[in-house]
Amino acid sequence: MKLDSAAIKIAASQDQAEKSGSRLKFLDGLRAIAALFVVGQHAGELLYPQFFGWSITVWRPGQFGVFLFFIISGFVIPYTIGRYRSPLSFAFGRFFRIFPLLAAATVFVLLTSGQDFSLGVIAANLFAVHLFFTNINIVGSSWTLYYELIFYILIGVAFFSSRLPSSLRVIAVVPLLPLLLNGAISGDLLFGGATKFLESWEALAAVFAFSILLTMAIAGSSSTSLLKAFPFTIAASFLLFHNYRGIFYNFTLVQFFAIGVLYYFHYTNRLATKHLVMLLIGNALVILINFRIFYYPFEWPAPQPSHDWLAPYFVDADKVGRLAPWWTDPVTYVCAIAVFSFGYFFRYGLEGRVITWLGMISYSIYIVHSVIIHHLPQIAGSRIVTFFGWMAISIAVSWVTYRLIEDPFHRLGRLAARWADTRSDRPSRHQATVAEMTAQ
Repeated sequence: MKLDSAAIKIAASQDQAEKSGSRLKFLDGLRAIAALFVVGQHAGELLYPQFFGWSITVWRPGQFGVFLFFIISGFVIPYTIGRYRSPLSFAFGRFFRIFPLLAAATVFVLLTSGQDFSLGVIAANLFAVHLFFTNINIVGSSWTLYYELIFYILIGVAFFSSRLPSSLRVIAVVPLLPLLLNGAISGDLLFGGATKFLESWEALAAVFAFSILLTMAIAGSSSTSLLKAFPFTIAASFLLFHNYRGIFYNFTLVQFFAIGVLYYFHYTNRLATKHLVMLLIGNALVILINFRIFYYPFEWPAPQPSHDWLAPYFVDADKVGRLAPWWTDPVTYVCAIAVFSFGYFFRYGLEGRVITWLGMISYSIYIVHSVIIHHLPQIAGSRIVTFFGWMAISIAVSWVTYRLIEDPFHRLGRLAARWADTRSDRPSRHQATVAEMTAQ
């Protein structure tokens, strides 16, 4: 297959970007926005019960930030995976990028919280698979890493099976899965937790059927590729189906990684702008339809003060409206799609020095902030001062953890990935993949 001029330009520009260590700066701006919204949600709901009620019944800043992060991951991982020659090097790169900081935050909470956790719960949290076994988050914001892990498995299998371009067909049907599964799986499994899952032949059959279809879609007709891909797809399927947030919610989350991949296909000229816009509108409509059909209102527990000094502000917390309407989640999710779209197409105000710096340390902010706001007491006797104090301290500590933990281990991960690549006889697939993505 010959490279056309567009493919040559894209391959050259992306290879040069990788060699120079440059970043897509608008993504850092979006990361900063996502991180600050998550911090604002968690700090605000601890300080103001009225804000908690508003975020449940009107618009959810924290969920907005989380789903913006997911779209970013869906774009970035396919963009960067081409630098790895083998699944092992990709695994090293992701492991050292994610888990050292999570481990440090987990150990800090274990040493300072005074809570007792079983060894199983600790191990599951350290490796971000805790939602499969328990609903206990030792580090409050770490639950999203469970879904990152699922996405890494799926995108890794797609890429190293040489089927990443073909996965567009898989991505196109992801939003429809809750609709299809609703007819195959009973409501208590589709929307409930994991307690009954392994006892249900219905659910286990759905896992194996989904795994087989996913393997065929990703690996193609090659028997060798099918055998290699199946263990990974079945692991991803079990992680998706069996956990404490319900299958419906899980596929909604994965849908946002898929949306990020759609942007990647557009960025690499595989997907025309009009088709991207049509798919984005289609995804937004399916989100609204899914929630309108399947979502049922439920009452959230009353917010509780995180410190004794906050108790007087929470005396009427049980009166705060907490009955969640069906439209709160999808409106929040559609806003995440809209903001990423604006950043992707226009990039206005998202490439400044400060916002890029915040984006660079955004993962540290995301992990560290929940530890900060649950351990620091009142600042200057004022909730508003406490709110901005928590945010400022979270950013300052995140800069330290980025310099001392995140960045050094990230560099160590790159060294480990290079070592793994030296043991592989496979050439770098980056240019070949770009060529396939841009071929006419």
